[in-house]
Amino acid sequence: STATNYNPSATIDDGSCTYNIPGCMHPNAINYNPSATIDDGSCTYNIPGCMHPNAINYNPSATIDDGSCIQYE
Repeated sequence: STATNYNPSATIDDGSCTYNIPGCMHPNAINYNPSATIDDGSCTYNIPGCMHPNAINYNPSATIDDGSCIQYE
């Protein structure tokens, strides 16, 4: 009864049921879910950059410190 194509008139399960599986559907994301059928907006990515907030080239979107920070005072 939780299948997206549920048929209450059916009397035999023919194995054709499909389900909504929320998850990240972008293959380049680190949390990609190949079983997902609905993108739930949860995708996260490895974004290299400077993660030190006092650096001149600080990147607030960075998720991996790539050692590129420019000297800060």
